[in-house]
Amino acid sequence: MLLGSMLHPFGWGWSAPYTAAPVYASGVIGAAPAGMAAAASGWSWVGTILDLILLAAVVLAIVALVRRLRGRKRADVFATVSQAAADDSGAGVAMYLDEQAMVDACCEYVVRREGCAPQQVEVDLQFDNGRFAADARIGGWRHRILSQQDMVDAVAEFVAERESVSPHRVRVDLQFSEQNGVTADAVVV
Repeated sequence: MLLGSMLHPFGWGWSAPYTAAPVYASGVIGAAPAGMAAAASGWSWVGTILDLILLAAVVLAIVALVRRLRGRKRADVFATVSQAAADDSGAGVAMYLDEQAMVDACCEYVVRREGCAPQQVEVDLQFDNGRFAADARIGGWRHRILSQQDMVDAVAEFVAERESVSPHRVRVDLQFSEQNGVTADAVVV
């Protein structure tokens, strides 16, 4: 027997009927235990197919679980730095957006302006001579250049949507460092 079956009466090498009597009642040494299928040579095709389907379902469940866990990490792309001074209106909430959150904010901004699907947008963040910009490619061929003000608006809308406040209440400070790339601090006022 190569592998045990997940479904004993149908799996690899299990094609005989169940035995009805317990081992001690048969008096035969080496008899199959009660309630177990007797081993038979050959393959049970039905069992093999069912086992492969069950194996595929287990693999798909594991893949879905891993994707869900990764999705949870990406849902929290920005970290709340301080809510100590925050009141019920959300004022005083300070947030730090890492480079991935900046890309997400710019993607959402382009999607709202261009009316395209989020999967079609690729963003390249840029910093040159003290100025920020972003190059957005839509569908791989159409370009939209985001100015520094567009990026500030994108971050303000991104934070405002998540904090349920008006984008006009969000103050944004774009930053660049070699280690972290393009990032932003946002404060709800």
